[in-house]
Amino acid sequence: MHSICFLILVIYTVSVLTTNVFDIQCPNSSADWCKTKEIATSCGVTKQCASVAWKTNDNDRVNFTIYYESLCADCRQFIITQVWFAFQAISDIVNLTFIPYGNAHEIYRPETKLYQFYCQHGPDECYGNLIHTCVIASYPETQQHMPFIYCMDSIVDDVEKVARQCAQNTSIDFEKVANCTNSRMGNQLQHVYATQTEHTKPTQAFVPWVTLNENNSNFKQTHQSTTVTRLSDESTMTNTCATQSDQNINRECVTFVWLDLRRDSIGNFLGTLRGINDCVRTFTDVSTCLDYIKTSQEKIFFVSSSSNVELLNTVNVCIAVEAIFVLDPDTNSIRAEFSKLTNIFTQQEELIRVLKATLNTFEQIQLEKFSFETDKMFLWWQLWREEIASKTFKVNDKNELVEQARHDYRGNTKWLKLVDEFDKSYRTHDAVRWCFRVSFPARPLRYALMSPTVKLLSSYQCLIVDVIRILQQQSKRAGHGQVYRGMKLSSELIDSFETHIDQLVCMNGFFMCTKSRNIELQLAASPGYRSDLSSVLFKIDFDASAPIAEVKMEHGSTIVVFDIATSFRVVCVNRGLMSIIKMKIASDEGKKLAADHKEKHKGKTIKILLDELSIQRKPPTPPLVSSIQSTSPASNIDVRNVPTKVGNSEISEHEVEARKCLKHGDVDGAIRAYRRIRPMSIRIIKLIGRLFADEKHEYDNALECYEQAFKIQEEVKRIETDQQGEEDMGDTLSRLGLIHYHRSEYDLALKYHMRALPLYESAQIYDSSLIATCLTNISNVYQAQSELHKALDYAQRAWTLCESYEYENDMIVAKSLVLLANIHHHLGDDGQALKVGTRALTLLEHTRPSSLSQTAELLNTLGLIQMNLGDLSEARHYFERSLKIYSHIAPTEQENVAKTEKNLQCVLEIQHNIENLHHYS
Repeated sequence: MHSICFLILVIYTVSVLTTNVFDIQCPNSSADWCKTKEIATSCGVTKQCASVAWKTNDNDRVNFTIYYESLCADCRQFIITQVWFAFQAISDIVNLTFIPYGNAHEIYRPETKLYQFYCQHGPDECYGNLIHTCVIASYPETQQHMPFIYCMDSIVDDVEKVARQCAQNTSIDFEKVANCTNSRMGNQLQHVYATQTEHTKPTQAFVPWVTLNENNSNFKQTHQSTTVTRLSDESTMTNTCATQSDQNINRECVTFVWLDLRRDSIGNFLGTLRGINDCVRTFTDVSTCLDYIKTSQEKIFFVSSSSNVELLNTVNVCIAVEAIFVLDPDTNSIRAEFSKLTNIFTQQEELIRVLKATLNTFEQIQLEKFSFETDKMFLWWQLWREEIASKTFKVNDKNELVEQARHDYRGNTKWLKLVDEFDKSYRTHDAVRWCFRVSFPARPLRYALMSPTVKLLSSYQCLIVDVIRILQQQSKRAGHGQVYRGMKLSSELIDSFETHIDQLVCMNGFFMCTKSRNIELQLAASPGYRSDLSSVLFKIDFDASAPIAEVKMEHGSTIVVFDIATSFRVVCVNRGLMSIIKMKIASDEGKKLAADHKEKHKGKTIKILLDELSIQRKPPTPPLVSSIQSTSPASNIDVRNVPTKVGNSEISEHEVEARKCLKHGDVDGAIRAYRRIRPMSIRIIKLIGRLFADEKHEYDNALECYEQAFKIQEEVKRIETDQQGEEDMGDTLSRLGLIHYHRSEYDLALKYHMRALPLYESAQIYDSSLIATCLTNISNVYQAQSELHKALDYAQRAWTLCESYEYENDMIVAKSLVLLANIHHHLGDDGQALKVGTRALTLLEHTRPSSLSQTAELLNTLGLIQMNLGDLSEARHYFERSLKIYSHIAPTEQENVAKTEKNLQCVLEIQHNIENLHHYS
């Protein structure tokens, strides 16, 4: 399908550049068929005329240049599924040029008089680019070097191994190519491509990047830009919000994803979408689109030209998707209900109207982010707010914001006009109006506040400071009162408010309310928006200390704006059809927490403190599978099966209540019940920590619990020596290590695991399973730090213990083997990885159904190992088995399902391309 579309597009472009050949009638007399190319084309005898009556003049050909990278997945896909087949059909009228460089960069080394290259996908890609460069230089005819490029793009393996194989298959002298790659000439040729890439017109924004007739001085620039846009739209994915420096940049709170399977309205419709929301990502392939959505961290409005029920069901369960719109002229209803589906539209105009209204509703009732005082980001906001409020700015400090905006919105006429208006008209005393009434800078400012980093917020500092000062001036005139805010929240977020009653909370940014209870009730009850969300009305009491301002909006209403990161105390939560969350102003208490934190960390700058508080909370996804994470002891504990008695004491009524809550899946209720137990023992504190870690994945709260438990244990240890106490301390240390691992704080994780190991080894009752698990945890940390040989050493020690003792628990043994398989694979020893992994698979299959997730992950890993070993049939078999298991446990494993589906698709494409390669060879 893609190759046909690309072929049609190229033929269409060629016709535009010459004349309208389709209006020319073929003469009856064959003697006239070769008079002109246009007549020959209309008669279908172009090739015959070219070989008999005239030869193609190079000046009449269309020049297509493809800028790409040798290991870029999208580039490879583009070349093997579109460019290759299109070129076979129209090679006589097109000059095709390959430029293998892409997003690499170079540095000239005077000491060697050579250029050093750094590539997006690492040194292997630089080597691949150089091989392609030398093949093109040594075999300049496209018919000579293109089969080699097609071959290399079709096989995933060691770069040089594939290059040698493809050279043999396509009659390329690889020794000649190798001499080039090792020479100064090869280095200079790569530099030429670097220079050519840097001077592309229009400027390269991403790869693959295609230009048309770039060296044809008679070709109008406007026509060129239009054609290049069409070519970009024909790629599987187009980032219309991409830039040269950052191909995934986004300045909008929402990303529009447009899945266009009809491909009949992409030009005008895309422009309309960008007029509403600058960042629009378009797709013409379902699987690629779903891969993006499932892994996206953005808020997505999904617009589709298909009303396929299976597609809509898949998209509806994706966390990132906020709303779904279908534009399908042939369908006006479907026999299914989807909570995020806004409607099915047969006309673009109606869809655009509803899309605008839904975006406006979303920004009013669901865009806020909350940080509770137990979250690190709560402190982050308090510190940043105090720091920014102390700065002074000049009037022209907005220039940085204006220049950045002009760069971000280039090509978007509507938004550039808004930027120009801001540049001309902005005055400090009018900052509140600009930040809350006008699309620019209000929209990008809200995005920066939603995704807070010092770098992202830096462009808006002058604006924020101007607003803060206006709020401070107006708050001196404010008295007591009550304001309201209607929103749509998830049940989980309402649970969090309930859990944090009598604690502090702040919004990520400014918080907007009104004095009209009725208006906010109507907003909260919005009937046409997200049936899966709950209606919530916030009631907020404020006093004279509240930093607020009243702002007149364009439609005549007045909003009340609270200062950035203002602290509130949660008073109560009343749940119902319209849940009520009551809060009161507590701005001084938030400032005090920030001051205490600075006092506690004297000697550290605000920047260091902010960096520490914004450490990534989730561990990086392992390169192949996430089964490594499942080896942690915490994941083996089911708090729902805790015995009813502890020692000789009976459990309290609150603990009975907590267990009932857990039985019904109410984790927050269980936490509240456990917290009511007095006195609170180490065991209960750790139980709460486990719930936060294992059930809610709230690692900050879990860390707080385990640190509290460990502090008590250390105090007890000073008073009395208890062997059992040391064993319990080992468990707490292990859990602290696991929490720091999940927070990507690997040095701390290693420190705690190393402290736990000798306590397990010297325990009164020698438990080899605990020691093996601790060794496995240490191995996991080393693997995350890419210290694979150390990781292998500890993993082998864990496995030695497993072999020395006959465990009845096959899971411990299996997880030890899975870890070994992963490490061997990362070290390149796929033969050993396959041997160990196969043994692990046998054990995991004996433990079903409790190990379904781990089994599916291991099958995916074995598939990748078989791919590296070259056995594509076995790889396909493993991937298919993995997906079959996932089909029974989805949607809890959506991310892993997407990875496995992508791996299977890769195998199928490689098999197909190898068959094509054999055919064309």
